[in-house]
Amino acid sequence: MKCADPAAPDSTDGILIPRVSAFPAVAPDVSQDGMLVYLTTTTGNSTPGFYYWNGTITQWCKLMTENAMMMCSISGVGLGISGTVFNFDNLRFSNIQGASFVGNELMLPPGVYEIESDLRLNPNVAIEWNMRVGGTIYAGSIPGSSVSAVALLNTSTAPQRAIVTITSSSGGIDFIITNGVGANLVSDCSYLKITKLQ
Repeated sequence: MKCADPAAPDSTDGILIPRVSAFPAVAPDVSQDGMLVYLTTTTGNSTPGFYYWNGTITQWCKLMTENAMMMCSISGVGLGISGTVFNFDNLRFSNIQGASFVGNELMLPPGVYEIESDLRLNPNVAIEWNMRVGGTIYAGSIPGSSVSAVALLNTSTAPQRAIVTITSSSGGIDFIITNGVGANLVSDCSYLKITKLQ
């Protein structure tokens, strides 16, 4: 297939991949491994975009064309005792379309995300925290912990990490203190980093 004039292509030059509003009810067979479609609407956890059939793992896989990321920090300087719910509400950067804060919750569009958060504490405190989805601690999350000595900032820290699938009914993301009696944060050193994987 050739374009008549590559230097000045026509609006109809190119390949139009089949467009579907849902994946086939019957999985493609082995002869269709690598088949490409363009999904036009959100279906379950799959957002619009190009997908190919991966016969090895027998599922539709999205072709990622760009990295979608978000970076936030905490605008406050302190966190409360165990049970305190908080979020990283100071947006620094985002190209995740459809992501927004609603109250204290971060709402993400359907997809699979890698989430990492870290807290940097002032001296003489220790704290543990975890991520919640829809008001419940997410079972697949590795909790974070941060400890500082009497005269030092953070002598050890372990960021909170998770891979989470967000659906249209998942609810928002926030964080909860799971152990500690409150903490003061080092200014502009605590962060939340989110990468959309699919």
